[in-house]
Amino acid sequence: MNKELLKEAADHLSLFTINLESEKVQTAKDVCPEFQQYAELAIQMRNDPVSAGTLAVLSEQGEQEVLVYKHAMAMRVVNEHEADEDGQPQILLEIQTTYRVSYSIKDGLPSQEAMAEFALHNVPHHIWPFWREQVNATVLKAGLPSVVIPMRHYKASE
Repeated sequence: MNKELLKEAADHLSLFTINLESEKVQTAKDVCPEFQQYAELAIQMRNDPVSAGTLAVLSEQGEQEVLVYKHAMAMRVVNEHEADEDGQPQILLEIQTTYRVSYSIKDGLPSQEAMAEFALHNVPHHIWPFWREQVNATVLKAGLPSVVIPMRHYKASE
């Protein structure tokens, strides 16, 4: 994590909106999790920047330019005690989302390097509370036991 690049981006950007752009939920076929007892479930997660670009929008202050990031978040709940025909853990539920996060631009765009660093660290940080709520609600609606997505932590070196 390059704190100088993050500061540069933060000096030029202000959070504007966070929106869910897409969501895909897939449950295991021929499994009714609400009627099963699971000894232990594992959670596997992934988050990846998708794209970034500028967009002109109308606001109360007139036309302004915003920087829009798209960021993918995914997780799956697996039963490590059951395997599929390929010997892989049984996937009970998979959630894939893409969030659209917009930032107001003040005093011009930051450098490409700063925007890339911002996409890796700040954008997921801003999305994280929305993602945690989305996962919790979806898991419960699917009939699985509640899972807790932890708060986002950074290593001391970051």
